[in-house]
Amino acid sequence: MRHADREVKEVSQIVEILNRSNVLRIAINDQYFPYIIPIHFSYFLNENSSIIFYMHSSSIGKKIELINKNNHIGFETDIFYRFANQESTIPCQWSTIYESVIGDGYVEIITDEKEKKFGLDSIMRRFGKGKAFEPYLNTALQKVVILKLIVENISGKRHIQ
Repeated sequence: MRHADREVKEVSQIVEILNRSNVLRIAINDQYFPYIIPIHFSYFLNENSSIIFYMHSSSIGKKIELINKNNHIGFETDIFYRFANQESTIPCQWSTIYESVIGDGYVEIITDEKEKKFGLDSIMRRFGKGKAFEPYLNTALQKVVILKLIVENISGKRHIQ
């Protein structure tokens, strides 16, 4: 990393960034070019303090087709705060105040109903902000696909003044 002083290595600090992030972008191999899509997510730390993401999806479409061919993906999330030194008229003197997390891993399509509900519950809790929800309709639960991203490599970076 060119700016080692901006690197975020501690899992606790990476989690802080994830808590402020709303969208995870995943990059899936599509032969010649990566297929990149934004997706809402939740996550938890497993017993080894490794991060596991849950995402929801339709059961059909390009994302699922590509994951079925090759389930190794890259991911990224970021928080843009503002530009710094924007008052400067000198080229290349501006900077960005941001935090980001990148990594890679592999995706499992969850078929076990109990884990499917666990993943969906975690997404609902994250974005529902304490709301109480009705039980899932069986038809909806059958249609939705829960993707589980097991992280193999993860790192963070931040530039905050």
